[in-house]
This record gives sequence, structure tokens and C-alpha cells, in this order.
Amino acid sequence: MRGSRWSLAARKAVVIGWLSALICVGCSTLVAYSLHNRAIVSNTKQVSEAAQRAIFLAKQNRLPRVIPADGAGAIQVLNARGEVVAATRQLVGKAPMASFQAGGKSLIAVRDVCPPAGLQGCMTVVSIRFLKPEGMWVAYAAKPVSAVYENAALLLSLAGASVLLTAIATAGTYQSVNRVLAPIRAIQSELTATVSDLDRRITVPATPEEVRTLAETVNSMLNQLEAALKRIQRYNFDVSHDLRTPITAIRVQIEEALMYSNDIQWPRTAAKVMEETMRLQAVVEDLLADLSGAQRGHPPKPRPTRPR
Repeated sequence: MRGSRWSLAARKAVVIGWLSALICVGCSTLVAYSLHNRAIVSNTKQVSEAAQRAIFLAKQNRLPRVIPADGAGAIQVLNARGEVVAATRQLVGKAPMASFQAGGKSLIAVRDVCPPAGLQGCMTVVSIRFLKPEGMWVAYAAKPVSAVYENAALLLSLAGASVLLTAIATAGTYQSVNRVLAPIRAIQSELTATVSDLDRRITVPATPEEVRTLAETVNSMLNQLEAALKRIQRYNFDVSHDLRTPITAIRVQIEEALMYSNDIQWPRTAAKVMEETMRLQAVVEDLLADLSGAQRGHPPKPRPTRPR
């Protein structure tokens, strides 16, 4: 995130917040799915028991035309010809609520039907085949599916827990990153102060080890920087001295020749000027060599003392 105005702590907190939110959504979905499956299992058990009670009455030829719900939302019993011979009150005189039956050797089948015939809404429907002298009969029992998304209290609880956990994770990450970065910010502040005072050094914290190592490395760098600056200052002093000496000597020789032009021995003066000029040339060549070496990353060496 180059150029971002957000701090590192804020960026990390946002990332952790998003991850926490995704994890919470995933966990909430799994919880809802698990509760939904449990509701289906519970529905299946209840409607199966209600159907079994109706079957028991049918086998004893004591089945009334109007069957009490008895734990199920609706019950129907079909004879061997597929006619409804008994049903709960809301399905009396109506067609069968479903048409599916267990296949093969199985006697029980369960499906979610939306909606069963003559009823409203999605329901868990159990179909149980049972044998009577006149043939195979079928009992249907149905109960509304308890949808998790219809449970407002559960949804609010899951949403509240997700928001709370996300907020805790985000705030915790922000504080943790800030706590980790605090020693680094202190080093940054002290390092800024050393710009005007190279004698200052960074305070080395006791912990953590990584920050302590960083502070020691910065102090080592400052030591090297101070030593390099002193070498440069010494080098500048030596160069200025080496340049000033022959120039001063040349100037003195020329001024003396001009003041005593009739008494001066010009060959001797010219020889001295030539000597100082050659000395000046040697200093300039050394200076150019040092500058060339500095461009290649080689620091200038201490200047040798030249004879007068």
C-alpha cells in the first residue's frame, strides 16, 4: 500500500478486522447450518412418531377419519388404492399432501416439500409404507421446517457476537501493533535529534531483542558516520594546508621579486617558484585521485606530510 496515509497499525487492524469478520460469518453459517440440521432431525423424529401412532391405529382398524395432530402439523393415511381414508382436520377431503414413497425394501422416506399439497410453507414430510391384508398402505406426516433465518433472537445473537469479536480483534491488533512500534518511533525521534548533534546516541531499550538490536545497529552507524565526518574534516584541513603553503610561497617570491626587481636573482627566484608550482601540482593530482576514488566508493586516505 505505497503512499497510503494510513499508519501500519491501522492497515494491519483493517486486515485483521476483515479476516475476523469472514471467520465470524463462516462460523455463524456453520452454526446456523448445524441448528437447521438439528431442527430437521427433530422434525423428522416427531412426524415419524406421529405417523407411527396413526399406523398403529390403522392396523387395529381403530383409525378415526379425523386424526389428531399429535406432534405433527398434518397427517394423512392412504389405503392400498391411494385414497385418503384419514387425515388431520385441515386435510380432510383433500388430495394427498405428497406423492413420493420409499423405494425398494425401504419403508420410510423423508423429504422437505415446499409446500405440501393443501398446506402452506416448507415442511418436513415423512412417508411410511405399511402392510395390511388388502395391500400396502401409506401414512404421510408433515411439520413446518424450523428455518434458522426466521429466528430473530438467534440471528441477533450471532450478528452481535460476530460484531463484538471483530471489534475486539481489530482493536487488539491496533493496540498490539502500536505497542510494538512504540520503541521504533522512539528510535526515530532520537535519530532525528542526532541530525544537529552527532555526539548523541540512541537509547538502547532492554526489550524486545529485535528493537534492541536495531538501536545498537543505529548507534554503530552513527559512530561510523561521526568517524567518517572527522576524517573528512581532517582531510579538508590537510588539503587546505597543502594548497595554501605552496601558494603562499609563490606569492612571497613574486612579491619579493617585484619589490626588489633590480637586486633579485631572477633564475633563482624562478627556480623556487617552479619548485612550489610542482609541489602545488602534486597536491592537485593527489586531490583529483582522492576524488576519483571517492566516486568509486573508496574513502580518501590520510594525506602524507610533504616536506617544505
